[in-house]
Amino acid sequence: VYLTIANIIKGLRKRVSLQPQLLIAHLPLDKLLEIEDMERRRITQFDVYQACLREILEPLRLAGKEGVFWTTADGRRWKCFPIVAAFMVDHPEQANLAGTLQFHCPICTSPREKLDDYPHTFPLRQRSDTFSALRIRYAASGDPRDYKETCAELGLRPLRQPWWLLFPHIDPYQCCTPDPLHQIWQGMVEHVVAGLEAILGASELNFRSRIIPPRFGSKSFSKGICELSNATGTERRHIGSILLAILNDIGSSKAAQQHLGNRNPDLSAMVRAVWGLVDFAFLAEFHVLTDFILKLMDDALARFHADKDAFV
Repeated sequence: VYLTIANIIKGLRKRVSLQPQLLIAHLPLDKLLEIEDMERRRITQFDVYQACLREILEPLRLAGKEGVFWTTADGRRWKCFPIVAAFMVDHPEQANLAGTLQFHCPICTSPREKLDDYPHTFPLRQRSDTFSALRIRYAASGDPRDYKETCAELGLRPLRQPWWLLFPHIDPYQCCTPDPLHQIWQGMVEHVVAGLEAILGASELNFRSRIIPPRFGSKSFSKGICELSNATGTERRHIGSILLAILNDIGSSKAAQQHLGNRNPDLSAMVRAVWGLVDFAFLAEFHVLTDFILKLMDDALARFHADKDAFV
């Protein structure tokens, strides 16, 4: 578990030599194999995880509630109330921290089968819903089965006590930050490349990626993009930067037509979907997201969703 403060600029936070992020604890990895029942073992593991976080962050809870004196660079002492503001983790860890089920959104109440809907109209998660479920658990006449059913309806894990329950001014569902590396580059872009390989064939995709002229700031893929194993986020970004060039005039490729055979996918829609995804991915990495940039991101996401069925 690492801890940092929010007012450190990104350029300094990335410099490990300055120690902008402090290691405060190691979490246990006990698999609890002595518990034979699988469901009970999973719930106990999550309870242990939550209890460890509660113990580790207890000083921060007291500081946020009672205040603590900090000395600033000009020598003055201020009484500050630090609070937990964000989780910089990937999706599985977001689900663990927020106490939600793995295949449910930790931010909104969307069912797992509706996660790909666009536009997204499901309301955000509220702490009050979690409190209502916990009241059922701790009620004198509460039935554990009712508590589990309520948690299942809300997409929550049936925990004993979430770690954030007594923390001041924290909404765990709004503390989940975007994760472009795993959600976009290692997620969506990887799936798009796999879809293109299935539609056009690995040989054609590799050939087109090999003949892209080398340019400054971009990697050349001498063996193609389908032969990569354990590609890094940087390599996925380079792939994203050449995807539209790879798909240029793909409809006239004889090799692609031979691979398609009797299939007749909408190649124009496929190119538009890739265009929207690539635009969204690179816009999402801007250091400052203005209203204009957010509108461009909405437009790019709408283009992707309008034509994503071309990959089915």
